[in-house]
Amino acid sequence: MSNPNPVHTKGSQFESNNDVQKKAQAGRKKSKDKEAATQAITKSSAIKSGKRVTPEVQDYIREELLKPTGSSNYMKSFIKAFLKEAKEDPNSRCGQLLASAMFSDQLLTHLDEEANKQMAKDREFLVYRIRNTLYEKQQELFDNKTDQTIIAICTRRAGKTECNARLLLRDVIEPGHNALYLNRSFDNAVRQLGKPLDELLMKLDMPHRGQVSSGYIEFDNGSTITLSGYNNKGDIDRYRGGHYSLIILDEISHLRSPKVLIEEVLEPSQVDYGKEAQMIFTGTPPRNKVNYARELWNNPKIKHFHWSFMDNPFIPDKDNVVDRICEKHGCTKDSAFIQREYFGNMDAIDEDSMVFRGYRTYNELPKNVSFDKAYVGVDFGFEDAAAVISGVVYNKTLYIVDQWSERHQPISKLCEEVKRQYDNLKKMPLKQQPWVLTDTNVKEGAYELQATYKIPNVFCAYKYDKDVAIEQLAEFMRTDKILIPNKQDGILYIEAENTLWKRDDETDEILHEIDDEQMHPNALMALLYVSRQYAYEVLNIVDINKPAKEVTTAQEMVQKYETFEDNRDLDLLEIGNGEGGRHFVR
Repeated sequence: MSNPNPVHTKGSQFESNNDVQKKAQAGRKKSKDKEAATQAITKSSAIKSGKRVTPEVQDYIREELLKPTGSSNYMKSFIKAFLKEAKEDPNSRCGQLLASAMFSDQLLTHLDEEANKQMAKDREFLVYRIRNTLYEKQQELFDNKTDQTIIAICTRRAGKTECNARLLLRDVIEPGHNALYLNRSFDNAVRQLGKPLDELLMKLDMPHRGQVSSGYIEFDNGSTITLSGYNNKGDIDRYRGGHYSLIILDEISHLRSPKVLIEEVLEPSQVDYGKEAQMIFTGTPPRNKVNYARELWNNPKIKHFHWSFMDNPFIPDKDNVVDRICEKHGCTKDSAFIQREYFGNMDAIDEDSMVFRGYRTYNELPKNVSFDKAYVGVDFGFEDAAAVISGVVYNKTLYIVDQWSERHQPISKLCEEVKRQYDNLKKMPLKQQPWVLTDTNVKEGAYELQATYKIPNVFCAYKYDKDVAIEQLAEFMRTDKILIPNKQDGILYIEAENTLWKRDDETDEILHEIDDEQMHPNALMALLYVSRQYAYEVLNIVDINKPAKEVTTAQEMVQKYETFEDNRDLDLLEIGNGEGGRHFVR
């Protein structure tokens, strides 16, 4: 094998090659120079002191690049000139170099990471600024981002509204979030949150489009806030198809039938946000016994928060607030009103405003008797639950024997229930055939009972002077004239326990108007129609009651209803004749 590193000696073939000799001499000189340089470096003060050269060089370059030259420095001037040339001529050396750097995956990723870090810091600081405007009890709710369902019960002047405004902003700081705030009406929603939201948006300098007064605000990060109202089942459809990260239902004790809205529409609307979604219920304690807020409060799986105006450090002279309120309303600290509105007592029921307070019940019907009258009452439930009740009269006392009420039922289902109760009454010992007394809101329903279900005695109930009629019904129920079954799970029992008169917001005086926000009675309305006929023909109270009008055909029903009360102009418009004549509008 030949030697890969031959030794070149005198007399060899390489001695005559001048080029090779010159290269060899140059290589030996280069080696000596490198050795000398290495020795010089090792003897330098930097090496002896343990310092690296690179940092010193970098420091020197940095100083020279950043050394002020007038109002700028070399680095800024160079970059400015570099970018100018690249912009003017993208095909130049500068333009090509800039393009290769701009479209580098590593550079873009790095820029995104840095931008995300900065935005996250900005969001955290913004949340900190918002939180800093709340007091301790409010902060406890504000800090909770883990519980997906929360109920917060507060008293008046506890700062609930201010907290709600900040909860909305906390949510929409995150990109792509949609927050929904619901109150009893749109006007209430704007009235409650308009001022605090406007002030916060101005103070925090959060860029946005839209006015709070319009109920819709959109932010630069794609998030939105919607303020709206929910008053009855008819409002449900406007929220179908929405996607919400945060939903606040304020005045939950006063929202009418919120369970349907929540379970059918709002809960599905939060699915896309997963564990980030929150639904928060806020309000004061309910006035009645059966209330969705009470159902939430008694659910151990739902996170609870509770505070009063006494926890609010911004209320002046708060130790004397309750005394002044008691003096103003002529009540004591033990009254249900004070306990509920100023101490947040969930057990403080407003019994004084119960419409049917003192109602009477029975356990068994009279035996071995024939009943003088029999009635079926029907409330079609235009926006609420439909209801059917039936009863018999003996010795001038009306006994309710059956009751039914359900939501979202077609008119055919209601008619079948009427037929069932009607047939059951016919099996009892009666002196005359039962009468069916219907609500007139769905007039074709009355005709349907007669034409399709072959019920002969169908009448349109007398419905005028409703407020007087309700007080009359309440008196009948207190004085043993009308008795309902002693069944605590019965719909009449539930409605009698929870139907309240409204109270004036300022004076707390009772107003003789049913508070539908607390409980809208459906079965009791069906009973109300029966009670008018019962009062007229059994008790002979004819001054405020009129006899019901029988329905025989669609045409006759329209005519009789038009002349029902002293030529009142009801603006009824008949559409079609014959079979089609049962379709008409008011």
